[in-house]
Amino acid sequence: MLRITDKGFQYTPSFNTDLKKRFKQIMREQRAAAEAAKPQSKPLPNSVVAIARRSS
Repeated sequence: MLRITDKGFQYTPSFNTDLKKRFKQIMREQRAAAEAAKPQSKPLPNSVVAIARRSS
């Protein structure tokens, strides 16, 4: 994150900002990150093995 003292910081006057648009962008990015972090739930073929019962 840039700080006000960094040379790369560029001030943007409040009348040139659109907070509604910015918050929507942040929410989209967070939603995409959450989707990417979800484990893929594809069933693996032959991943379930039957357990034989003991005869008593």
